[in-house]
Amino acid sequence: MCYTTITYSLIVLTIVFHGQQYSLPAWSVSILSDCKQEVYSTAKKAEDIRDTAAEGKGFISAKGLREQKSVTSDASDYLWYMTRSIA
Repeated sequence: MCYTTITYSLIVLTIVFHGQQYSLPAWSVSILSDCKQEVYSTAKKAEDIRDTAAEGKGFISAKGLREQKSVTSDASDYLWYMTRSIA
């Protein structure tokens, strides 16, 4: 299994990986099951994520890490953590 990622970009990049060409949308992560076939891309799931966040159910704030099953109500395998250091 291989992962590709692109950050800090405003454009779609085309790369060659193991002799195969891939288009990587900005700010995305893709999973290649056999390092060839894309089986998941966050760019293709962004609409679902945006809809949830727009409904006010997509963001929580906590002091410390939260347990994934309780945060997602066991309805998703996907949970994104962001952290910030205040100096």
